[in-house]
Amino acid sequence: MSTYPVAKGSYAVLSGTSMATPFLSGVAALFIGQNGKVDPDLIKKIFETTTTPVFTSMGGSELQTVAQQGGGLINAYDAVLFKTIISPSEFNLNDTQHAVTTGQITIENTGAAAVSYRISHAPAPAALTFGQVCPRSFEHLFVRCIHFY
Repeated sequence: MSTYPVAKGSYAVLSGTSMATPFLSGVAALFIGQNGKVDPDLIKKIFETTTTPVFTSMGGSELQTVAQQGGGLINAYDAVLFKTIISPSEFNLNDTQHAVTTGQITIENTGAAAVSYRISHAPAPAALTFGQVCPRSFEHLFVRCIHFY
């Protein structure tokens, strides 16, 4: 998300990849400045696993869909000063007949001190592209239909 001043002292708010790219580039420069040149896949992994989730409203408890928030908002501080590497950095479960039902996650502590980790699950709505009506077969799921016209 990005802001810029407009007439009469107000601000415009824009979002999307065009707004995220300069921020991500700046954080990448900070990361390399702090950690030296590292494998680009490691930088991607760190950026994906140190994001801050995006909620549907200020103070809300429901997460935005992945289609709306991507991996979340980049957290420059946590990314640059990372102490944990999580592999894989994304875990696509897929809710169709090709669903992933098992997987392996590796958590590596790169810091000097011992750390305890707690793994949890945070449900988020899905974006369905079935037209105007959610199919009845999805009513039992935590799903918000997003309609594309």
